[in-house]
Amino acid sequence: MNLTNLITDNVTNMEYMFYQCWSLKELNLSNFDTSSVINMNYMFSHCDKIKFIDASSFNTTNVEKMQDLFSYNEKMITVDVSSFDTSNTKNMRALFYWCPSLKYVNLQNFDTSSTTTISHIFGHGLSLNFLNLKNFIISNDIDVSTFEETFLYIPNSAKYCLEDQQTINSLIPGKISECSDPCFQENMKFDIELNICKESCDEGQYELKNDCYDENPDNTKGFYKDYDNIRSEEHTSELQSPDHLV
Repeated sequence: MNLTNLITDNVTNMEYMFYQCWSLKELNLSNFDTSSVINMNYMFSHCDKIKFIDASSFNTTNVEKMQDLFSYNEKMITVDVSSFDTSNTKNMRALFYWCPSLKYVNLQNFDTSSTTTISHIFGHGLSLNFLNLKNFIISNDIDVSTFEETFLYIPNSAKYCLEDQQTINSLIPGKISECSDPCFQENMKFDIELNICKESCDEGQYELKNDCYDENPDNTKGFYKDYDNIRSEEHTSELQSPDHLV
């Protein structure tokens, strides 16, 4: 779904905008203007087939409500919320709830100083491997009794990054902050195809076939089309019987 021509600069309420879009697999949100939005509750909830949501261009400075924003996306492996400004967000309840395929979440820029509700935010993250909460702030208004529900059913093997060990002790007793892990470094991202953390391309570079290029590879003499044809021919020849066995 391409929404590049959609004008949203004056929209204040995007609640349920893509709710239950069960067949939706891709979204182009690069030109989405969310600078006036206050309510994003359930915006992408129940998009069952989508694997990746790139919300890196979102301006969320004025957003107060994010309840169930990405909840019940059963095939979603990762989501890019690196640009989110959550300094005015009060409700994050069930933000990533019941996303059993979710493996990597980078919330290192999340400011929860105004947040009062975070219960079930990562609940049932059955596949979660890396959770970057580097600058997570626990405000005095948050109900600490919901912390256990916040991380309900996350694998014991999951790695967490928080700057303050005292905070992680409050959130997840018995866990150790592992910010030194390569996946938590600033220039890293999670590759959903390779299922690994890898270094991001520099600004202005193009990425294709898991490599970075200064020029757009799509415009370079059809290299990738030729490459794929060669690999296909090699694979076909491997399946053919040698002449001396015919």
